[in-house]
Amino acid sequence: MMPLSDSQTYQAGDGWFAFFWLAWGAWWLWSKFNEPGAFEVRTKEVMRGDNNDLRVVSIEARGKISVNSPTNVQFVCFAFDVSDKNDGEAIISTLSDFKFPNSHAFLSKREFGLLKPDQYFKDWVEVGVLLPDHVVAPKSGQRKLKFTCAMTPTGNLDLTYVSTECTGTFEIGQLGYNELDEKRMEAISLSLDLGVAIAHGDGKLDRSEGQAISDWLRNKLEMFDDKTKPKARTQLNDALKASFERAEAGTLTVNESLARLKASKVRNAVNDALELSSLVMAADGVIAESEMRMLRSFAQELGVKLEDLQNIADKHVAGAKATATDKSEISDESLIGIDPRAEKSAIKKALIDAFGKYNARLQSEKDASRRAYYQDLLNAVARLRKKYA
Repeated sequence: MMPLSDSQTYQAGDGWFAFFWLAWGAWWLWSKFNEPGAFEVRTKEVMRGDNNDLRVVSIEARGKISVNSPTNVQFVCFAFDVSDKNDGEAIISTLSDFKFPNSHAFLSKREFGLLKPDQYFKDWVEVGVLLPDHVVAPKSGQRKLKFTCAMTPTGNLDLTYVSTECTGTFEIGQLGYNELDEKRMEAISLSLDLGVAIAHGDGKLDRSEGQAISDWLRNKLEMFDDKTKPKARTQLNDALKASFERAEAGTLTVNESLARLKASKVRNAVNDALELSSLVMAADGVIAESEMRMLRSFAQELGVKLEDLQNIADKHVAGAKATATDKSEISDESLIGIDPRAEKSAIKKALIDAFGKYNARLQSEKDASRRAYYQDLLNAVARLRKKYA
């Protein structure tokens, strides 16, 4: 074999030299593209739970989270609503495990454990969650939230190693704390439509029915604070006046009011409306069959069971006499809330339940008028049990 010439030796060495630099360059590029970037967070909505029906906003982080020495750390995330104000408004949590200490403001806290100086998040990792159906924003609906996520020592919210922010838009279903008074006034106005419709159900307004509506409205005004009460009084008195005017003109319809009440996010809005209707129905001391039919139609449109309606009405109709449109006694079925078209077995069960309920109330009731009312109901149950035996 012939020995390599000088030129051949130089060329081989040059090839190894080029290979070395090529490999080093590849390694440098790989390390640059794979080294951790700055700490960053993002949010995304996902569905979880056994039935996949729990809405969750997952808060994820990646990037540099280094510490100088091995340390137990946690991730804390809080949020502000920036939909209307750049400096943000508080997000209130209804879950005790997602609150700042001694506060109702939302806070998600998740322990990570021991973090070493050379560790980082290469891929996205969940560091917190927000449950949209368990927080209250200034208003309901689509809201823009700004999330701040920080890494702190475990059990210490005062020292922050690293933090950053991101924003996302999510649907908040619960009634907002800035719109509660407004929504309350709306629900009361809709209830007034129903109460006035009951009052005019027999074609005329009795003074006692008008008084029942005024007393109920006065009681509801007490829910508002001193700052809001004057506005609420003016707005609701105007709404009541408008309802009366439409009723007298024969243009008062309740279909829209019922639909809006059913969709209302105000707690007890439906029950309040049925309470007012029951009070008005019994205010003149006479429960007309037409009024009772109207009340039950309201309950049906509002999605309230007949039994639940009966429980609401029973609190307010004691002492009133039930009559049919022809001034004869109202049917026992209507009085107890029994559908005569139902299967006999269903009627018998309903009568057993009614007897147990009214007998228990009779035994514990001290008021004479209410005792008489419950006794009338028990007498009606007895007649019906004989009828459907």
